[in-house]
Amino acid sequence: MKIKVFVTGGTFDKEYNELTGSLFFKDTHLSEILTVGRSRIPLDMRTLMMIDSLDMTEEDREVIVQNCIKTSEDRILVTHGTDTMVESARAS
Repeated sequence: MKIKVFVTGGTFDKEYNELTGSLFFKDTHLSEILTVGRSRIPLDMRTLMMIDSLDMTEEDREVIVQNCIKTSEDRILVTHGTDTMVESARAS
């Protein structure tokens, strides 16, 4: 069975700018993390957004909810920053 993965951002997807010391989003690191961890689990990955969870709006949460509703997979994983994970989990 394939697992649907929705990427929303979060700390492990941030990159460090050595010149300014700031953190920013470019691309998800999830594929690389899974490869290094030798994961062989079949996944279908889709990036919904690349934002810090503190910047997530109710509209962003609705995007997550709608994608979860519309997917045909029975197993869903959403990557998410920890700061507002509870608020997103409550969205329906």
